[in-house]
Amino acid sequence: MDPPRTSESTALLGRYHEEGLPRESIAEGMGQYVSTEVLGIRRNNLGSRLELEAHQQKMRRRLLAASIFVGHMTLWAIFFRFTQDWNWIESAYFVVVTVTTVGYGDYFPSDDWRPAHLLFIWISLTIVTFCIGILMENASESGLKLIDSSFTSRHHRVVVRILVSLCVLVLWMFIGAFTYRVLEGWSWLDSFYFTTVTAGTIGYGRVTPTNDLSRLVSIFYIFIAVISVGNCINSILAGIMALQELENRKRLYCTKLDISRLKAMDKSGDQSIDELEFVMFMLIKSDLVEQDDIDEIRDFFAMHDSNNDGKIDISELQKGSKDLFRKIQDRRDNHGSGLRRGESTAAPPKPYRKL
Repeated sequence: MDPPRTSESTALLGRYHEEGLPRESIAEGMGQYVSTEVLGIRRNNLGSRLELEAHQQKMRRRLLAASIFVGHMTLWAIFFRFTQDWNWIESAYFVVVTVTTVGYGDYFPSDDWRPAHLLFIWISLTIVTFCIGILMENASESGLKLIDSSFTSRHHRVVVRILVSLCVLVLWMFIGAFTYRVLEGWSWLDSFYFTTVTAGTIGYGRVTPTNDLSRLVSIFYIFIAVISVGNCINSILAGIMALQELENRKRLYCTKLDISRLKAMDKSGDQSIDELEFVMFMLIKSDLVEQDDIDEIRDFFAMHDSNNDGKIDISELQKGSKDLFRKIQDRRDNHGSGLRRGESTAAPPKPYRKL
């Protein structure tokens, strides 16, 4: 059942449709720019619908990327199956080893098909990188949310992320080494050597699978190892950098405020600072935001503050809905046409001071 609407909300929605505003602009305007008291609509219900549409769009993108990826791999496996003296497993194994840039060198096409091989490499580098990027987008988001919800301290969250990534890295190395030790009868040293050069996409070729069962397992293990190990290493390095940033911020926040720093914060020149100036200065100094971000947010506020009184009320939103959406659309068009970030067509509000 749709939530009840007041007479004001019905009239306002009618104005939106009469003006021919696109659906996303109506939803965005209702959800973000028009007060719930005016519309008579529960904001959380609208937000849930928008989140559902965004999730469905993301899933469609992933499904399309997966279809393109599987189709690309399958077509080239078929091609090499009938142009080389390889069976199906060997053809698929060669395709996987090539697109992941592992390249052991144990399989390569004949010279007669070298032009087709070059075409395969360049197409694969483009398509596979694009598809994997979409498929792996926010892949670890659920795990990170679980970690963030379990720890209140930012320092603890970062440390746990590093430890989890390290454990996953070691786990995949051990699983691979154990698997190939069983399948190939290699020593532990050779098994770890093979999994290391595989996960690192180095692929020296000194140790390679020698039977179809090992190659079949490698088709799946190579993809999982290369992607998982790469993500783990990125997460570990990002965590180390995050710890350093937290330490730098801690030192900044513990530094005593003196006259020189106060003058640096005082952009108005009145020999004093208010809370807003202090917060903005510390955010920029901590590299949490940039001055361009602050300017853009303040310009965005100014677009809604039609009276230039430093406040936004219901009457301004209700009366200026048409002009507001036109300003928003102009802002998007201007940003898309290459205007400098933070530059806006809206006039700055009079009572504001430049930070």
